[in-house]
Amino acid sequence: MSNEMVYLPPLIPPTEEDEEEHNPDILENYIYKITTFTPDPIAKSNDLICVAIYGDYQQLAYIRPTEDVTWTFVVGMEDVLIEDVVYFNHKFYAITYAGELMCFNVTNPNLKLVAREIPKVDKEYFCQKKYLVEYGELVQIQRFVVHTRSGFDPDTIKFKIFKWHFDGWLETKNLDDAAFFLGDNSSISVLASNFVGCQGNCIYFTQDKDTLPLSLGDCGSRDLGAYNVENGTLTTCFTIDTKIFPRLRKRPIWILPSLDMY
Repeated sequence: MSNEMVYLPPLIPPTEEDEEEHNPDILENYIYKITTFTPDPIAKSNDLICVAIYGDYQQLAYIRPTEDVTWTFVVGMEDVLIEDVVYFNHKFYAITYAGELMCFNVTNPNLKLVAREIPKVDKEYFCQKKYLVEYGELVQIQRFVVHTRSGFDPDTIKFKIFKWHFDGWLETKNLDDAAFFLGDNSSISVLASNFVGCQGNCIYFTQDKDTLPLSLGDCGSRDLGAYNVENGTLTTCFTIDTKIFPRLRKRPIWILPSLDMY
């Protein structure tokens, strides 16, 4: 399927009233994140699953384009906001804004609680975002920021990494040869030694989409860099002219490596 165009139906088909009151800004922000997974890329390369985090309350829906004609909405999500979702050990795991770990699968779209949130680990800085990454095990990354340029523009100050061992989260500062790439569009891991210039035990990050209106101080994606997990140092490693960012409405995205690059 990698060489084919995949067409997805509307997540929520528009009504006649929606079409009459078409608002591109609202539609643009309706999908918080959409991620694709191929559970068995070798034996079943066409078994593609698309998972969307959508709406003001950051709910979950999924679809198998080769089998389904409509989206399936995950239930059991009252009073939770989903921040990230990843496929791991034949299940989908999601992390909520509060830090709870949830799971579901495509045969049973009921969200179940796996673990409560991690007790607050840092009282000095604000945890702006939580990510989930699969790297042979389930990893949660918490991103801490300060607001220095204005009241709304965040600067990443550090990350905290936790590995899941099915009996709780354990903090770690050792990712070995792994490099994590974090952002709204995707959160992925690679073996750094397979890519020239990629540093192991490192987190590469972009500024996530700010859901606040541009008029409230959103000046574009300037919070980009790399974080050394072992010693906690931050460096700006992207040779990008930051003057162009205020003119961008879309955030930078990562280019995912194909399987034949490993």
